[in-house]
Amino acid sequence: MIVYSLHIFDRAGVTLYHNDFEPKKKKVKDQAEEDKLIYGLLFSLQKDFCQKMALSEGSEGFQSFRTNAYRLHYYESLTGIKFVLMTDAAAPLMRETLRYIYSNIYVEMAVKNPIFEHNRSLMDYDKFTAEVKKYLSKQR
Repeated sequence: MIVYSLHIFDRAGVTLYHNDFEPKKKKVKDQAEEDKLIYGLLFSLQKDFCQKMALSEGSEGFQSFRTNAYRLHYYESLTGIKFVLMTDAAAPLMRETLRYIYSNIYVEMAVKNPIFEHNRSLMDYDKFTAEVKKYLSKQR
């Protein structure tokens, strides 16, 4: 399994974290634009498509979708923090992986950290990136 990237968004769609684990074939000129496109895709899938599909009660809703090139995995916490993991198309569902990243890495390093400013980007927090990479390398 190849992990391409991890994105974390707040409730308003602001990018809190983004990391490419594998080099992209096509270089993106504007990373903020790519983040907006991914969030927009999630928003339309979650709000329009999934609601029209009328998922049964008790269902966890949208979890992933797959194309020929990649698979997008999605997890949203109760507080509205959205985690998106992009992997190769053959990867299994990674919902538990995203749940672990949220509860054991994000909560421990950002939410419970009195020094960390909430709703601040995690991009400059090297220890967070190191922990995520360490955990994801175990999942491969």
